[in-house]
Amino acid sequence: MYLDLDLHYGDGVAQAFLSPTHYPSSIPPGKKPPRPPQVLTLSIHHHSPIFFPPHTAHSGLPSPDSPHPFTLSLPLAAYPSSSTYARLWGSCVEPIKKAFDPDYIVLQLGTDGLTGDPIGRYGAWSVDGEGGVVWCVEKVKGWGRPTCVLGGGGYDHANTARAWALATSVLVSDQATRLADVQVGRPLHPDTAVPDFAGLPEFAPSFTLEVPHSTSDYASSVPILKPLGNVPDENTDASLSHTEAAFKTLAVRIRSILAAYSRQVTSIKYNIKTPALPVPRTTSKPPVLDLRRPGPSEPARIVERGRRIHRSATGQSHWDMSPPTAG
Repeated sequence: MYLDLDLHYGDGVAQAFLSPTHYPSSIPPGKKPPRPPQVLTLSIHHHSPIFFPPHTAHSGLPSPDSPHPFTLSLPLAAYPSSSTYARLWGSCVEPIKKAFDPDYIVLQLGTDGLTGDPIGRYGAWSVDGEGGVVWCVEKVKGWGRPTCVLGGGGYDHANTARAWALATSVLVSDQATRLADVQVGRPLHPDTAVPDFAGLPEFAPSFTLEVPHSTSDYASSVPILKPLGNVPDENTDASLSHTEAAFKTLAVRIRSILAAYSRQVTSIKYNIKTPALPVPRTTSKPPVLDLRRPGPSEPARIVERGRRIHRSATGQSHWDMSPPTAG
């Protein structure tokens, strides 16, 4: 399962794993179910006519009867907050994961949805708290599947470093050890001080791992941003309910496709009948074996069905593919 949390739609990965099979909205009894794909993609992203990438056939909200229920998009209006992520995680992400039941997870952890990102600009996501970056990473880790976590968008370098440092500490928190008298592998707290290094001025004014929740905190350091304060989340209850209803149906369809195909495979595995092989009828004479000891100038010959094997004086053999001679 590929889960993309970048603010931009994961069009490249979605297209790469798009199944050529069109899956019916329902599978009639007795009909052979189509084989499900090995990869399901789900991208949670901002969706707008003026936002990159340009719209594709799969970047909007999929219809409940979509022919591609394994290529999923969860489009969001501007400024989705952590509460929106938390709500949709429980009502959309978790049901899809349970229906598909993946063996592996690939998590694309883009951070351009954080407040104040100079490229994202339409995000209001946070790092800490319910629905935040760290919370989502903890949820994925709790699935107990082998997981590969990738970076993604994130154009405020300091905030991206903060988010990924906190997320990494959660991922390795069950592997605590000591290295050079320093405990590593423990969760970090947002008020953790950033150690001194060449890029420390970018972490002003707090010089900690805390990511501010308001764009007004960036006005002095990022001139292209206006101090908007706490922008309202434009994802309404009505729009989220519409999304949840679609994903509820899609989760049921995914589960039914997998179950139908599993039943078919099981039926074939345990009910296969091996047809009896026909007994060949032959009227030819049995092979003639000439086992005479070779003389000084005559090799031993074994004649079988018209083909001759010559055994040389060294004991090596080879096939003589020449047609059999009469007599």
